[in-house]
Amino acid sequence: METEKSITIQNNDDLEIISSRIKSEDFTKLIIGDTMQSFPIFEGLHSINSLEIVSEQINSIPEEAFMKNQNIKNVKLSQSITTIANIPFYGSSISQINLENVNSIGESAFCDCINLQSADLQKIQSLDSSCFANTSLIEVNLSTDFMILPSYAFCNCFKLTTFISKCNSFGEYSFCNCTSLKIFKYDFKDTWEIHSTALISTAIEELEINSNAMRNDAFSKLPIKKLIIYSSSPYFNGGKYDGLIYYQNLKTIEFTRDTYSIALRNMNIEEIITPDDPDFSCQIDIAGCPKLKNLPNGIDYVRYAGDLPEIESVDLTHCKRIYRNSFFNCPKLKKSLDGEIMKWI
Repeated sequence: METEKSITIQNNDDLEIISSRIKSEDFTKLIIGDTMQSFPIFEGLHSINSLEIVSEQINSIPEEAFMKNQNIKNVKLSQSITTIANIPFYGSSISQINLENVNSIGESAFCDCINLQSADLQKIQSLDSSCFANTSLIEVNLSTDFMILPSYAFCNCFKLTTFISKCNSFGEYSFCNCTSLKIFKYDFKDTWEIHSTALISTAIEELEINSNAMRNDAFSKLPIKKLIIYSSSPYFNGGKYDGLIYYQNLKTIEFTRDTYSIALRNMNIEEIITPDDPDFSCQIDIAGCPKLKNLPNGIDYVRYAGDLPEIESVDLTHCKRIYRNSFFNCPKLKKSLDGEIMKWI
C-alpha cells in the first residue's frame, strides 16, 4: 500500500505557498494543525486525497469546501467538529468520513457522493434536505432523540438495506428509489406525518404500523407481506375503503396485545396472528377474505364472520355473543374447538 505524503498547515502559514507545495511536491494528505482557528478554504484542497483535522478550535466544515472535488477520498474530523454545513461534499469522491461527534448536517451535504458507504449518525440532532441523497449507504442507524427526517434525505440510495430510528415524521421522497430497503424501523406508535411519497419504490415487506396510519398511501402501496399492527381498533371497510385496493401483497397480519377489535374486509390475507396470552380477548368482524386460513384466538364477541371459504375451525371457548348470520359461506367450517358452531347462532 502506497504511503501518504502529508503536509501540515498552521495558523500563520501562507495558503498560496501551501497550495503550490501540494502540487509541486505531490502531497496527498493535508493535516490542519492544532493552531488553526478556522477551516481554510484554498486551492490546495482540490489536490489532496486525504484530510485530517487536528485542531480543536474548528467546529464546522464550511459550505462548498470540497464541492465536486474528485480527488478527496478520506476525511478525519477532530472531536470539536459538530456541524457540517450545506453542500461541502456535494458531488465529491469522498468514501470515508468519521461523523460520530457531528450533530448537524446541512442541505445536500453529501448528495451525489456515490462512493460513501457508511456514516455514523448516532449523535445527529438535525438533518437537512437531500443530506445523503444518491449515496451508497448500506445501513442508517439514527439516535433515539432524532425525530424528523427531511425531504429527499436518502433519496436514490439504491444500496440502502436498513433504516433504524425513532423518527415519527418523514418528508417527501425521503426514501424514494431506495430499492434495496427492506428493514424499516421507526416510531410506529406515535407517527404523526409520513408523506405519501416518502417510501416510493422501496422493498419493504414487513412493517410495524399504527392502525391509524394504515390508510396512508406511503404504506399501502408498498410490497408488504406482513403487517404488525399496534392498534385499538384496526378496520378495513368493504365500502369506500376496499381492502383489495390496499396492501395487495399482504399475506400475514399480526396484532399486538393492545388490540380489542379486529375488523378486516375484502383482503387476500392468509394468516392472522394474535398474542399467545390466555388473557388476550378480542371482538371480530371479518369477511370477504377468501385465502384466510385461521381466525384469531381469544374471540369473545363475533360481530360478523362470513365469506371465508378456507376457514376450517374456530375457537369459541371464551365467546360470549355471536351475531345472527355469522359464519355464512364458510363451507369448510364444521365445528369450533368446543362444539358445534350452530349452537351459538
